[in-house]
Parts: sequence; C-alpha cells; structure tokens
Amino acid sequence: MFRPAWILLVLLLLFSCRSREERIAETRTRCADVLGFWTMTFDDGSPHPPTALKWIDVDEDGDLMERLHVELQWNAFMRVDNEDIAFDDGMLQFYDEFSGRMDVGAEKVRLSYRTWDARDITFVLRRMHDPDTIRMMKEIYAERSASIMPLPVPDLRDGLAAASFAELGVDSIPLIELLGDIHDGNYGDLHSLLMMKNGRLFLEEYFGADGALHGPATAKFLRRQPVSPQSVSKSVLSALVGIAIDSGLIPDVNTPVAELFPEYAHFLEDRKLEMTLEHLLAMNSGLEWNGPSVAMTDTTNDTNRLQRHEDPLAFLFSRRLRHLPGKVFRYNNGHYHAVQELLDCRIPGGTGAFARRVLFDSLGCDSVRWGRQSAPHLRPRDMARFGMLYLRSGRWQGRQIIPAEWVTVSTVNHQQPGQTRYGYFWWPQKYITAGDTLSCITAIGSGGQYILLFPSIDFLLATTANNYDRRTRDLRATVEDIILPAVMCCPDRCS
Repeated sequence: MFRPAWILLVLLLLFSCRSREERIAETRTRCADVLGFWTMTFDDGSPHPPTALKWIDVDEDGDLMERLHVELQWNAFMRVDNEDIAFDDGMLQFYDEFSGRMDVGAEKVRLSYRTWDARDITFVLRRMHDPDTIRMMKEIYAERSASIMPLPVPDLRDGLAAASFAELGVDSIPLIELLGDIHDGNYGDLHSLLMMKNGRLFLEEYFGADGALHGPATAKFLRRQPVSPQSVSKSVLSALVGIAIDSGLIPDVNTPVAELFPEYAHFLEDRKLEMTLEHLLAMNSGLEWNGPSVAMTDTTNDTNRLQRHEDPLAFLFSRRLRHLPGKVFRYNNGHYHAVQELLDCRIPGGTGAFARRVLFDSLGCDSVRWGRQSAPHLRPRDMARFGMLYLRSGRWQGRQIIPAEWVTVSTVNHQQPGQTRYGYFWWPQKYITAGDTLSCITAIGSGGQYILLFPSIDFLLATTANNYDRRTRDLRATVEDIILPAVMCCPDRCS
C-alpha cells in the first residue's frame, strides 16, 4: 500500500513529465518555422558558397537550441547543443551577434552581424533540402559519444601510404590516452591530428566541438574540408620563392628590396637601401612593427593597419628603421605581404596559379584555394604532403619539386646569436625528450596550425585547430613527453 508521501512523489513526477512534454510541444509549435536544417551564406549580392550549416531543434527541456553548427570556412569548427538562440514573432537571434527576420515562406532569414572592427556584414539562412547533407549532419551529431579508439587510416591513393602502429614500431597506448585527453577537451578545439613515420601515415584523427565529436562521419567531413593554415602559409610561400628563384622568375635573396620594388624607392632610402629579399624572408629587416605585442583586434596593431591601408606596401616600407637590416629578428606580417606581392607581380597568373602549377598539382593537392594577396586554404592531408616534401629534401615520388639547396638554406637559423631562431619563413627549433635533443623544422600558424618535422627520426606531425585566444595544454610538452617517446620506443615494448 502506497504511503501519502510516495503518492505525492509519483504525482509530482507525472506532472513534471507532462509539463516537460507540454513545454516541448509548445516550443515546437511556436518555433515551427525555424526548426530544421539550414545553410548560411554571405549576402552581398554576389554568389557565394555556404559558410556554415545549422541544425535548429528543441531540447529535452523544451528550449530552442542549435543542435549542431558546422563551419565551412576558415577552420571548419563545430559546435553542439548551443542554447544561445531565440525565435520570437518571426525574429531569429543567436550568439548575441546575429539577428534577422524570417521571410513569409519560412525558407529564408536575412541576418545582420557587426564585426569587431565595426563593419556590418549580412548573411542569409536558407532552408536545406539536400538529404545527403542532412544525413551527414545527423551522423556527425550522433558521434558526440562515439568511441575514442583510433580510426583506421584509409588508403586514398593520394600519395600518403598508410601503416599500423605495430608496423612502424610505435607505442599505441600513450597515443590512445592522448586521444582521450583531446576528447575530454584538454586541447581545446583541436580539429585534426596527423602523424607520419618513415613516410607512412599511421595516425589520422579528426575532432569537433572541443574534442567531443569523433568518429567516421566527423573524419569524412573534416578530412576533405580545406582550412586556413594561418601563418603556415608563410612556409608554403617560402617554398615558392625557392622555386621561383631557381626558375629565374625572380632575383636571388641578396637583391635589395629597393630594386625589387622600384615604385617605392622614395620610402627605401639611406640605410633602408641595405634591406634585401633575404631580410624580408628572415624577418630581420629592421623595420618598426608592433604586431606581436598588440592584439590583432586593436586598431593600432600594425598588421591590422596594413590590411586596412589602401597601399599596404607603402605602409610597410614607410615604417621607421629601428635596427640595421640583418641585426634583430622581429616577426612582421608585412614581410609576407611584400614577398607575395613580389610573386604576384613577377609571375604570370600570380602566386596562387604558380603554386598550383609548380607545387600543389605535383603533390596531388587538388582542392587548394589561393587568391591574390590572400593565403592558401589547405586540407590536413595537404599539409602532411607538403611537410613530407621537406623531409625528402624537396623530392616527391622521384621528382625534384623544390631545389634541395633551398630546403636546406630556408630551414636553418638566419638570426644573430642569442635571438629567436628563424629561417626563411620557417622556425628551426630543438625538442628534448628522454635526454635526447632533436632538431625540428616547424611551420606555425595562429590558433593551433602546425607542421612539425623531425628529420633525424623521419617523423611528421600536423595539426589544425580553432584555438584562438584560448589556453590549452602545451603542444611542445605533449610532443616531448608523450608523442616522441611513443614514436621512438623500442620495438620489444611497443604495443
């Protein structure tokens, strides 16, 4: 026989369940026009591919939510179960940044967005009717609780041969534990982690939503999605410079900048006449630049000012000469702009077309986008292939793509003793593991884009991420303490 307290509890539970079901039903009715799958696109009157995919639904408590957001541009990040979304009387708002009104047919929403530098950008949401894309989004969302065991590396016949941990003598246990840490969010919004040893790909993992999304559908999407590698682009540009010099398309690195850009000679007088192409590549031109010390969103940041200037090279070359050329390293994004402008002006078709013709087509990178005065968009496997090219002294499948001499000279240190080590748009570094010091050739892009090359053990690591202004576990410590010991382990104790 039920006691009164138990009866009251049962009634409360039944009431709670009924109330929750009623809330869900009420929200579904009120927000019916906005529920479902959407594409998000720039709306400036020109045709643009979608920038994002969205799945808007109602959660178990009856609240409107964005069940899944898939970014298609920049660095392809994903979000799940975001409740910062509202729909009322035809008005949609999310992230406290985007807002707009639903059209009469409930097929489109125009959204306005104000950027950090006070620019107004408009987007449009369009209802999605593509069943394949909808199925992909559902499969990706379902993987938020999938197994964290390593995924098989597929043989895509794209020049990257696959191998198992055991075949290469790699200890799998610490790397599986590392994947668990990524899944738990300890490495922020890491998107891809690729490892190669002896020229073979043995680990290729993809993540979304701060590591929570992991599985075949997530991997299939992110594997084929080109992303911005940020300043890894500088290392790619360095390769193109070496090829262009070897082909006689531009002068050698000892050529004065004033000769390369005669139209700016009035800015390049006195001791600035000593500046050469080598000083631009090595980031030791001596020009004043505050980029590393001022936030990019600050309007006084020199990189910000360069991008907004009507004549970026005039802005760069008019900067005060603080040090004699070649004496002091100072990271300067203006140097990348100047070097790319040199190739754009001297080579028919510009840098992007040249890159595809002499580099990416040979590597089998068939999805690279690279416009004038921009940066390439690469897939994670493209980054791995590019890195392997440097581990093979510029050769790919028996063909010399980059001059071997350039591979060597561009990746060694060109700075004065005691300063930051930097080559020609590459970072030559040292890693210490188990008492061993290993040389590492590194391409680094903000937000967590890396290509790490260890020639002495024929090992490559590449990552893409969306960790801008976020603190995560230190990659260097992870490489030294976990990854390198696993890769260098003795065969008799490897799993």
